[in-house]
Amino acid sequence: MPQIVNIAIDRLFPHSDNPRKDLGDLSELAASIKASGVLQNLTVVPDEPDNPDTDYTIIIGHRRYAAAKIAGLTELPCIVVEMSEREQLQTMLVENMQRSDLTVYEQAQGFQMMLNMGDSVAEIAEKSGFSQTTIRRRVKLLDLDRQKFQKAESRGATLNDYLELDKLDSPEDKNKALDAIGTANFNSVLKSLISEQEIRKKFAEWTEIADKFAYQIERSGEFNGTTVNMVYHAGYSRWDLKKEMTIPEDASDVRYFYRKDSTGITLYKERRESQQPDPEAEAREERRRRDEQAENEFAEVAEAHFELRKDFIKELPNSVFKQHMKEISLFCVATTESIDGGYCNSINPRFCAQLLGMRLSPDDENEDFCDMGFVRSAAEAQPEKLIFCCCYSALDDEDMSYYRRVWNMNHYEYELCENSDLDHIYEILETLGYEKSDDEEEMAEGDTRVVLHLHPALAPFKAAVLPLSKKLSEKATEVHRKLSKSFMCDYDEAGSIGKRYRREDEIGTPYCITVDFDTLEDESVTIRDRDTMEQVRVKIDELENWIQEKIKF
Repeated sequence: MPQIVNIAIDRLFPHSDNPRKDLGDLSELAASIKASGVLQNLTVVPDEPDNPDTDYTIIIGHRRYAAAKIAGLTELPCIVVEMSEREQLQTMLVENMQRSDLTVYEQAQGFQMMLNMGDSVAEIAEKSGFSQTTIRRRVKLLDLDRQKFQKAESRGATLNDYLELDKLDSPEDKNKALDAIGTANFNSVLKSLISEQEIRKKFAEWTEIADKFAYQIERSGEFNGTTVNMVYHAGYSRWDLKKEMTIPEDASDVRYFYRKDSTGITLYKERRESQQPDPEAEAREERRRRDEQAENEFAEVAEAHFELRKDFIKELPNSVFKQHMKEISLFCVATTESIDGGYCNSINPRFCAQLLGMRLSPDDENEDFCDMGFVRSAAEAQPEKLIFCCCYSALDDEDMSYYRRVWNMNHYEYELCENSDLDHIYEILETLGYEKSDDEEEMAEGDTRVVLHLHPALAPFKAAVLPLSKKLSEKATEVHRKLSKSFMCDYDEAGSIGKRYRREDEIGTPYCITVDFDTLEDESVTIRDRDTMEQVRVKIDELENWIQEKIKF
């Protein structure tokens, strides 16, 4: 049986492979040891077992050793054992796994080290006391960016937050979500990434089917450098992921083509000379496609900002609402009038609970609103916020019903009709500190994106230079002056960048060039395509050639 012996502290040395690199704050432990001594012995192995004057390597007790040195102790109680190098590392790992202050990432590193030594997941689970599922999840975290992980830990990220990352497949998406963990935007960012992931999967599925019967093309009417008389057959957009692609019955007799872009996949069918065109049918189909795309685009923007508004309210403390009770009272009066007039919904309990950061329990489902558990709890803890959330939930719920829209047949865009409910919502949110985005500003004002789809060669301006800030005017003017020597180029620095994009879209400018603060460092600008709205980064020295290539007729 191992004996406890006192060993001089200058003959003790920390293990070089100790998994726990950060020993934390040792001041309290050092003070305790100075007052009462080391109450729990260290576990050590001799460097030279047969040498009575050998030094010792610490296996268990690194924090006690470090604190004892601070306290000025000259010797420490130790249990001397003999272990192989593998046994030493395993012992340190298992001992550290039991510590409550070990970070999630440190646990992951420890599990991976045990795997590297040849232990199976089942063996690690038995030694450490963690479930096999937990071990696998922890190890997956090592795919994430270490620096981002450290920042997330400093923001107080919870284990449940990390578990949410399992909903994402790619390490790239997980790292993007990791940037938002511990912030108010995490749920919104996560939802967006999950949505994009679903879109990518569906795009891959559609592409796999399309490859079986259709040829991929870059633009409609052109295949392998030759002109082909083709007509629209079907569209599969990112806004309708439930739509299934099937192989047409005549695919063996007629050539099909497909074009893929950021919005989805469009199928075309080759028109044979014997087939007579039906202009009216084609016009109807084109209008249907535009209608569908415009509606989906509008809904996507509206939903994204609904989530931002919801998260904003959810994160505000009750004290903010208490400060603005006069404005909230007027908002409640206006809301009551809207409800009585039949212009909006009644109180939405589920949404109201979300705004309060609470849950609607199964027991609440059968209760009147006033008797629901979360209502009673909120009335006691945050009554001012409850009053606001009740009224707000009647106007801005999951259905976003206040976004009443009218179709503008001239511009193929949705516009907002006059809506007093919308005004009330933004008035009260801005009073509470909410800042509208450019997209929200435009929707609230009834603005629309009007696009003049001219070929770049026919557009009056081939490009427009837009400084992100007036502080960048000097650099932007320099870029504009350089491009103006080769072709007509517009310049605009008035208003938000979103409004300037819209103005250029209206006059048919195919490319908007944004000069931002990074431009001063890397001599590059961002180019936005009018039709696809895709953005690329291009060196200023390469701009002229890039645009010249794009505007060829």
